[in-house]
Amino acid sequence: MNCHKDGSAYSPTDFAVKINLDLYNPIEVNKKQYYALDGDKVVLKPKTLAGSIFHEFVHGLHHVSKTPKNNKVCIPNTLPEYIWQNDEELRTITGYINESFYDPICDHVFDYSLYGESFQPRYGHLGYDNLKSLHDAEQRQKLLLYAPESQKIMDNWKRYMK
Repeated sequence: MNCHKDGSAYSPTDFAVKINLDLYNPIEVNKKQYYALDGDKVVLKPKTLAGSIFHEFVHGLHHVSKTPKNNKVCIPNTLPEYIWQNDEELRTITGYINESFYDPICDHVFDYSLYGESFQPRYGHLGYDNLKSLHDAEQRQKLLLYAPESQKIMDNWKRYMK
């Protein structure tokens, strides 16, 4: 279904995950990408159809369960908001809810279950269509500012997985 220009979306009115299959053409594997962490470097990671479907499914779970969003990490005009977009997106990607509770159903646990220690954790909600944006030094530096805090979040869900 070619319904979403960015690749995928959860539709609360339809209770459905909608996918633009044109953006997951296996011949053009790097057509849609997003930033990921590889140690202390920000790299590009290709989006996958399975990963996108799971990501939107998790948004759907949060919507239908009416899960409260009581964490205030992504305060407007701060670096966390810039990277994660909002608290629900942060939870969907990393599982982070607050200092003492992490959601076991999130992108990172899904990826970790597929790739183990070798996977590159998705970093934020920022998505980019080409390699040029990775070479933007200012953008990379801004993203790296939040990497230590992101690493704390990732360490917590890795402990959960073991």
